[in-house]
Amino acid sequence: MTDTECHFLDETLAILDRCQETRAEIARSAGVDYGWLTQVADGTIRNPGIRPLWRLRCYLLTSPIRSSKLYRTNRKAPDKQDCYRGA
Repeated sequence: MTDTECHFLDETLAILDRCQETRAEIARSAGVDYGWLTQVADGTIRNPGIRPLWRLRCYLLTSPIRSSKLYRTNRKAPDKQDCYRGA
């Protein structure tokens, strides 16, 4: 993985760690496999693939309430249309 990809993964996992929902709820809502999500979160999968990671990240960031609490930065959360295009 490149430095940019590692940063993308690390940042997504940091957002996931602060999420109040269970991993099962997140996996179901994000459209990713629960087993994949738990293995990525615990570090078993080191290179998770961009498509499911992008779906997870988009799910975590597209809710205005969730994104305002979890992703405090000057960057704008991705639009849902951009998320679906990337997945």
